[in-house]
Amino acid sequence: MTGASESMFLSIDSSGVVLTINRKALQVLGFTRSELVGQNISQTLLPKNPPGQEGLSSVLGAFQDEAGKYFSARAAMQCKNGSLIPITWSFMRIPGNTDQEQEIHCIGTPMEELAFAERDLTEERERHAALLQATGDWIWEVNLQGAVTYSTPSVFDITGYAAEELMGKDLASILTPKGEENFLEQHIRSVCFNGRPFQGREISVSHKDGRPLFVDISGLPIVDSTGQPTGVRGVTRNITNHQWAKEALRKSEEKYRSFIESAPIGMMISDTNGHITYGNRKLVEITGYGVAEWQGRSYIEMVYPEDYGIIVENRTRAIRTLDPVDPFEIRVYNSKGELIWLRLIPHSVYKADGQGNTVVAYFQNFIEDITASKNAREEKKRLEQQLSQTHKMEALGTLAGGVAHDFNNILYPIIGYTEMTLAEVSQYPFAAENLEEVLQAAKRAQKLVNQILAFSRDTEEKLRPIRIQPVLEDVLSLVRPSLPANVLVKREIQKTGGVVMADPTRLHQVVMNLCTNAYQSMGDLGGVLSITLDQCVITRQDLPEYPQLTAGNYVRLTISDNGAGMDEATKERIFEPYFTTKAVGKGTGMGLAVVHGIVTKCKGAIKVDSAPGMGSSFTVLLPFINKTPGELPSRKSAPLPKGTEHILLTYGERQILELSEKMFTRLGYTVAAFTSGKEALQAFCNNSGAIDLVLANAALEDMTGEMLIEKVLTIRPDLPSILISSLSEESTEDGSNSSQISKLIAKPLDIIKVAMGIRKVLDGKN
Repeated sequence: MTGASESMFLSIDSSGVVLTINRKALQVLGFTRSELVGQNISQTLLPKNPPGQEGLSSVLGAFQDEAGKYFSARAAMQCKNGSLIPITWSFMRIPGNTDQEQEIHCIGTPMEELAFAERDLTEERERHAALLQATGDWIWEVNLQGAVTYSTPSVFDITGYAAEELMGKDLASILTPKGEENFLEQHIRSVCFNGRPFQGREISVSHKDGRPLFVDISGLPIVDSTGQPTGVRGVTRNITNHQWAKEALRKSEEKYRSFIESAPIGMMISDTNGHITYGNRKLVEITGYGVAEWQGRSYIEMVYPEDYGIIVENRTRAIRTLDPVDPFEIRVYNSKGELIWLRLIPHSVYKADGQGNTVVAYFQNFIEDITASKNAREEKKRLEQQLSQTHKMEALGTLAGGVAHDFNNILYPIIGYTEMTLAEVSQYPFAAENLEEVLQAAKRAQKLVNQILAFSRDTEEKLRPIRIQPVLEDVLSLVRPSLPANVLVKREIQKTGGVVMADPTRLHQVVMNLCTNAYQSMGDLGGVLSITLDQCVITRQDLPEYPQLTAGNYVRLTISDNGAGMDEATKERIFEPYFTTKAVGKGTGMGLAVVHGIVTKCKGAIKVDSAPGMGSSFTVLLPFINKTPGELPSRKSAPLPKGTEHILLTYGERQILELSEKMFTRLGYTVAAFTSGKEALQAFCNNSGAIDLVLANAALEDMTGEMLIEKVLTIRPDLPSILISSLSEESTEDGSNSSQISKLIAKPLDIIKVAMGIRKVLDGKN
């Protein structure tokens, strides 16, 4: 071990003979081991000059009585080359059994090396002081009472106090701001009494000029050789600017967090796997989920399954290509389980991976609830489709009105000539019965024309007491010929009762639509079409099933089929306008909507029972009224009223004009017939006193019928007049369109209606 030491070492006996010597000593003195071991140092190593020898001798002599103690001395040693080297020695005598067995251990360091070491130590201290000055840290020491015993000059740069000003003073009391708690004293006291160091404590202190400072302090105990604390050594760093920056950052973060939290649009941060790491208040408001409910969850869990692909596709493309992703729309479930529409505006945030490649770090998403606008767009689209369909229906109504008008002009001669012929063949029963059937068929066609005109005019119905049974019979007589041979019609119609408040034309439309739907649902396979009519009582217990009704007596009409049936989704929508399950061109989707509207106006209700493959059953409930309905018209033609007056007749269509002239002539009237308003006016002027009535169609060749009547009445204001118009019954029966016209007769024309109208005006005038 002595051979590896960096100090000189040798051991000698009490007489000065060298026992051992290490390599360092041999190198310094220039001897070999054999030249010194066994030799007396007084002959080899001690200098010849007495002062050096006496110094060493005195030290060696002192060991005689001080065994086991250390002694230090400086003595010169003589090298092999004769030079002297000043060496600082430390001696220790190792006692033996006898004085001859005693050893003296000598450890020496050449003075030159000590000088180098002291110089190095000085340089190291200066270096440490420079480094401390460069860092700006302040190092201080205080005793157990907190008085400063040491301070680096850098204290001035931090506190404004010179190191000399602090010496011996209570450090904590000087630096603690007035009115604030003395944290520095607490920390110093804790180290002094507990011996536990501290570090990284941020406290507020006061600069010499009074301004506040923020410092970071660390402290550790100063202990003596017995381990007892004698004071505290601390390091203080000025973090005022850092603290201000941190405070500014905190306020900035608080401001922008407040801005984000109060933003009117949802904001969400998610990782590349879709897990939510942040969401603002608006996101909570939109989804209904609290922060704890979605924090760390993948937002894909909330997405409607059909929209998973949109999320995955956009996220994968953003990660793979690093390209921006366009905004997209998805459906998600909110906390109530409701589907809402969201518009996502994604933004990728990038970072560099371990290889220096740019990758997506996370996603920032701006989220907007577009449920209302989406529904509005869908509603707008639906309304546009309905409007388009309405325009089609209006065009169809206009066309239907025109067709019905022309058809009525065809029916009028048929009915008129048939009625005139019937009056001549009463003595021939067979011919009379056949003509009667022709007349009834023509009148059914006329009713159909009335329905078409009612559809095209969209007039308000007149509700009146009617029996449903005749309507059913009439519909079945029209439907039966058009049904396939494999469709069986089953009827269970109660003969009594059945009186309701309704418009017969509209009720006819209800039954016709339901029957048509029934046999169409059976298709080519055919089946059974059942029609049941009876009366029932709706009690309070039944009202939950019919919330729009009140308790009471009702007429119940049930029309059933054993066709394809409907599922629940279809049943929920069948009464929506324009909803249809039929192929394009097979239906408009208006039939059941019209049925529902008519039944509702009659203060009734309609219910459907159906299942796929089980057919359908429509039940119509209408309030029963205890009133006597009007008498049904007889199938036999009533005799026409006659007269002998002179009629000025104008009509734009010659065939109808000729028929009317013949009919009125056969009824006993004298008729002057014209298609031209000017010619009729000229004839009237030539013989105005002979005319008892003016009967004019609204449309003539060269003017309107109303204009003709006005011109005639300027000549004879008291002359009775009738205008035949295409206007509705409601606007014509009371003559409200013109105060000068005695009566308005609405198309379609009926010879009985015209004949009775003529008689009413003339008799009223007379």
